[in-house]
Amino acid sequence: MNRKIITFIAFILLVLVAVLILLVDRKSTFKAGEADFVLKNPSDIDRIRIENKMNQIVMEKDNGWWRINGKLSARQETVTMFLQALGRIEVISPASKSICDTIFARLEESGTRIMLYTGNKVIKSWVMVYNNRAIPGTYMMDNRKKKPYRVGLTGYKRDDIMGLFSAKETDWKDNILFAYRPADIARVEITYPQQLKQSFCITRDENGELRLNIPDDNSSMDEVDDSTLADYFSYFGPIHYSIPEGLPYDTGWFSKPFAVLKITDQHQDEFQLQAFKIPVPGGQHYDMNKYLAFINNESPPVLLKFTDTDPIMKEYRDFLKK
Repeated sequence: MNRKIITFIAFILLVLVAVLILLVDRKSTFKAGEADFVLKNPSDIDRIRIENKMNQIVMEKDNGWWRINGKLSARQETVTMFLQALGRIEVISPASKSICDTIFARLEESGTRIMLYTGNKVIKSWVMVYNNRAIPGTYMMDNRKKKPYRVGLTGYKRDDIMGLFSAKETDWKDNILFAYRPADIARVEITYPQQLKQSFCITRDENGELRLNIPDDNSSMDEVDDSTLADYFSYFGPIHYSIPEGLPYDTGWFSKPFAVLKITDQHQDEFQLQAFKIPVPGGQHYDMNKYLAFINNESPPVLLKFTDTDPIMKEYRDFLKK
């Protein structure tokens, strides 16, 4: 047989042996079940915790409705898509030996932690981080097994999937001002700084009875229409706001609010809204359709319609018998 042919066959055999050794080595270091990140039953999850050094959110399902940190309404379709996406996580490879220690350190120091619950039972518990050096990619590690893997999302081509696991409230919350059930509310107070005598406070006592407190101490409580008080708490269902885009608002508009709303729920958590009118050109009038408001003293302001909040922005005399 030609020596060249023998040499070529020997080379091919060596290559095949090398490939076989590599495959066996991979199989021995990446066993099935070692990196089980896939969420098989998204509908079973009723609590989600996502946290990093800067932020923390806990989303809980309440009567089929997701809420954030016990006070904000989440975008329901976003939470559903998030859970469904966890069923598409795929492991690309274990972190290579050359960067494994670096990835492990980054996961421990600056990783985002995710915990999924059914009741009080932890279903999944991970930590993940994006690495843009050496071998770029999103790396994920089971909190119990302490071994990082590079992961991706089936059908998603980019290697950075960290945006899916944000720990910021603003990335999850719905544009709903609030969504209270009547029984959730313990106290509502509205103050009109320019018309203090029109301000009022409604409280619920230990027996569930509602009481109207007004600035005019001479007014008789016998004049209060109890049915109107009860109806009032039903107006605090979902109210949407929008984010002002391109509105050239002036910080000078916020020197004094025309109304301040405070809601205290049964857990003593407080919601506060400060409302400000929007001047129209000329400076003599205000926009009659919408106004700006700060929610819980947070910036930037949001945009609300008068028609959406008119049932809430009442005056004390609206609760008196006609």
